[in-house]
Amino acid sequence: MHNLATSQAAKVIFSAILMLCSSTDNKVSYLGLQLLWKASSPSAIHDSATQENAAKSLRKTRHSGIIDHLSSWSQNDDTPISILCLIGPKTNLAHLCAQGLEDSVAASFFFSQELHLDSPETFIPTLAYQLAIHFPAYRPIIATTLRHNPALLTKTLKTQFHELIKRPFQELLGRGEPIGSRRLIIVGALDECVAGRELLRLLSAETAALPFQWIILGTPAMIGGSSGLPEGNFKALTIPDAHRLLGGLQGHGQPGDPRVWVLWLEGDGIWILPIGSIHEVVHMAVLFFFSS
Repeated sequence: MHNLATSQAAKVIFSAILMLCSSTDNKVSYLGLQLLWKASSPSAIHDSATQENAAKSLRKTRHSGIIDHLSSWSQNDDTPISILCLIGPKTNLAHLCAQGLEDSVAASFFFSQELHLDSPETFIPTLAYQLAIHFPAYRPIIATTLRHNPALLTKTLKTQFHELIKRPFQELLGRGEPIGSRRLIIVGALDECVAGRELLRLLSAETAALPFQWIILGTPAMIGGSSGLPEGNFKALTIPDAHRLLGGLQGHGQPGDPRVWVLWLEGDGIWILPIGSIHEVVHMAVLFFFSS
């Protein structure tokens, strides 16, 4: 029954892809999206039936009120903060973020060991497929790229990210193509990815020139150890800065301000990491309390 349902769902998806591409010359676009779909994990997308069911079994977060602040940040084109890492216990916060920020979400991927969604192999194709749905101007670029080199889907994470996401969107920006309001990418339970820290390093290093804002959620294991985020991405926060960050995340900072911020959620508090190095995580102080 499951295989039949999967087959029927695939037929519906491919019919939808064909409709998306039928208004232009787009046999190439159709084949490109088909390749992406086959290399993707659709059950990892936030609004899949799989994720809806998975969310029901997760512990309810005590920090759902932070979504209002994230909404302000996700709609701010001028913020220098492009990545927010939310570190805390395993809860339904990632799913609530995706629901509450639905109109801003361009793509998502929720890792899960229990659901066998712990491999990074389908991460970038799944994001690229969703971006191709939301950004028509991106669609022919990615399709042509895959037509010329379908083996890209087997390359390293860094190569895939550069060729399937970074380079195409830099091209779109260079042409002055409008990006629109869907600029948010949500990555849930990154700690459950077998290459989570490698992926975190990749995203922190390669996303600067892209028009997206990222919310990455996971338990403390996501940043533990010496292989966490690169050191220059962090900046100590004063208490006023912490209030400013959570009070809208506007962050009209100075040139050179870091793009990556880490919020540690514990109990009823939000701990801003005042660190210059990931090794200082144990020396945090509570700078701001948030009551949901």
